[in-house]
Amino acid sequence: MGSSIILWYKEKCRKQWKTAFIATFIIGLLTHAYKFLNFLPNHDSFLNIYHSQNILASGRWFLSIACGLSSFYDLPWITGLFTLFFAATAMVIITEFFKIDNPILIIICSALLVTYPAITNTLYYSYTADGYMLAMALAALSAFLMRFEQKNKLLLLTAALSLCLTCGIYQAYVSFALVLILCGFIKDLIENNRTVKEYFSFIFSRIGLIATGLAAYYIIWQLCMFFQDTTATDYQGISEIGNNIDFIRILKLPASLVFSYLSVMLETVNGKLTAAGILNLVFLICFAVTAILIFIRNKIYQNIIRTVLFLFSFALIPTATYIWLFTTEHVGYHILMLQSIAIVYIFAAILFEKLSFKKVRAFCALLLVIISLNYAVLANTGYHLLQRSYEASYAQTMQMAIRIDEKAEQEDFDTIAIVNTLPNETYNSAIPGNGTPYINSQFAKITASSHRNIYEFLRYYFNVNLISANEDLQNEIQKSEEFKNMDVWPAKDSVKVIDNVIVIKLGE
Repeated sequence: MGSSIILWYKEKCRKQWKTAFIATFIIGLLTHAYKFLNFLPNHDSFLNIYHSQNILASGRWFLSIACGLSSFYDLPWITGLFTLFFAATAMVIITEFFKIDNPILIIICSALLVTYPAITNTLYYSYTADGYMLAMALAALSAFLMRFEQKNKLLLLTAALSLCLTCGIYQAYVSFALVLILCGFIKDLIENNRTVKEYFSFIFSRIGLIATGLAAYYIIWQLCMFFQDTTATDYQGISEIGNNIDFIRILKLPASLVFSYLSVMLETVNGKLTAAGILNLVFLICFAVTAILIFIRNKIYQNIIRTVLFLFSFALIPTATYIWLFTTEHVGYHILMLQSIAIVYIFAAILFEKLSFKKVRAFCALLLVIISLNYAVLANTGYHLLQRSYEASYAQTMQMAIRIDEKAEQEDFDTIAIVNTLPNETYNSAIPGNGTPYINSQFAKITASSHRNIYEFLRYYFNVNLISANEDLQNEIQKSEEFKNMDVWPAKDSVKVIDNVIVIKLGE
């Protein structure tokens, strides 16, 4: 068995695939090693140190299986390796999808894919990162099997199945497949002058396949909920999907989606473009000029159908990126849901390669390298801020544990009540990256607004295994004079035993 794998690698594995896989893996490791080699939880991941990810109510019925490959523990190094493996596999598929042969171009595209901030933000919630990257690989596979020249019915059905599984892991990665299909279609419009029948046959057949995949996803979801006696969650408006469709809102959406798309690309803080925003402004200008030049040089304008399809396909990219906004107005898009934007960079790199002037091609290539490098720096800035948040939370809960131990030496109690919340932390604009959309992940203390996180910190690190007071008991304590006379944390009198309950008063 081992020898056959080696033989396949040497004789049948194309050089382009090897370059794509190795480049993505190594660049990804260099970019995200900070996260892979440290335990840097955020407000959410601390509650998922061990979790099956069986969140059927959110429609992610395949996520538990996808994340189970690396165990249900949040193991940064193991999860990181699986994350990079699936991301590298996705890049191999993308390389074959676009038929990229230039090794330098493959390396640049690999860097753009694996450094894009959506992956960084996904790694903030690393307990699902490997599953989400599997979704990305399946989305890429789905698009690859739906390419123009694919006629095999079994493979086309496999494409629908891949999209179904993608949606079952994380719905946002359906956009990755859609944007990839659109970019592949534009590339075909540039390179081939097909008949009207061929174009529309492709369009309607692929719409049918996408609909089949999503319908299969929905049916499986409903069956899973039925057998597990579960209902859809209200989170992100999931329970409202398909209900009360507002056609007026939907008709107004495309224009607002373009604005949303540009807002993400042209990142600002306090009304000023960040370095990433400036680089993306230059990128968008270069991309637009390149598309116009190719449109003219390839005489696409001579064919009305090709022209309309060319322009319409570009216009559909923001819609495909934010596709779930058409199902419910309560979807809130975060940067980790926008990995499909990385496809636009990759597609732009392919078009830049078609430019006639070497110096212009070199400038565009350098621009993409700088963009990727900047994203890598932003990733590590984000991880640094995660570490700062984690250490501040650790120090705070260690103080609480010490106070609790001191009280335990004097009085008996088996229940803990954490009452009220800490004052909101003041935003500090002097901290680099704090508040930057591309890397923002609530870098306040993990314990800032969640009593549950404080309980879990105390239990996980300091073996403070006390019963959490229920709501009625907390209300009773708050009405007592002893509680009202307590100072707030971190004052000495902010930790006190009241009726055999250790009470921590965080605020008024």
